[in-house]
Amino acid sequence: MFIGSLVSLLGLSILLLFLFSLAIYALPFFVGLTVGIYAHESGVGPAEALGAGLIAGVAALVLGQFLVAVLRNPWLQAIVALVYAVPAALAGYYAVYGLSGIGFESETVRVVLGGIGGLVIGGTAWVRMGDLFGAGPGPIGGDEAAILHR
Repeated sequence: MFIGSLVSLLGLSILLLFLFSLAIYALPFFVGLTVGIYAHESGVGPAEALGAGLIAGVAALVLGQFLVAVLRNPWLQAIVALVYAVPAALAGYYAVYGLSGIGFESETVRVVLGGIGGLVIGGTAWVRMGDLFGAGPGPIGGDEAAILHR
């Protein structure tokens, strides 16, 4: 029983680690999935629908990178990051809500845990947008780099 609980906790931890790592890609995934399903429902074959979804998902990711690189206003960059973080927060809410059903039967506890998980995962995705898109100065950037090179 004890070893089973440890293995279960390890598996849940790995799932949450993947969720944190892949949270930024929630919007491109949703866009690609929507376009692929719509293309398949409109009569194209499965390979063409898969290709259309893949192209749309990559285009959504590249569009976000382009907007953050071109926009110099930090408020506009924050809005673009928020557009990418909201689907990550929704995915985080539903993932934590579903996983909390393993250990909790109370609906109120599951909703609260899902809300906390959604906020944490959405916030993490919003912060990581700078890492993915290069918006932030990074560990050494801007004035710090100029001071070190003098």
